[in-house]
Amino acid sequence: MIVTTTLASRVFPVADRPSRRSARVVERNIAVARQIWLIIVSGFFEPVFYLLSIGIGLGHLVGDVPFGGA
Repeated sequence: MIVTTTLASRVFPVADRPSRRSARVVERNIAVARQIWLIIVSGFFEPVFYLLSIGIGLGHLVGDVPFGGA
């Protein structure tokens, strides 16, 4: 049996068979997220560590600052 495909049959999905494109896109996104999770996590923690190091480092250099006459 020879099946001929036309441009219309490739552009518009046949109503009898459900499209699996959305499931494949979700699977692809999950696979990508599994590979780059470290980049996402480090993007959050790197600025936090930076702010902590600045706060601790400058806190030791500056010491106590009198405020409001106390």
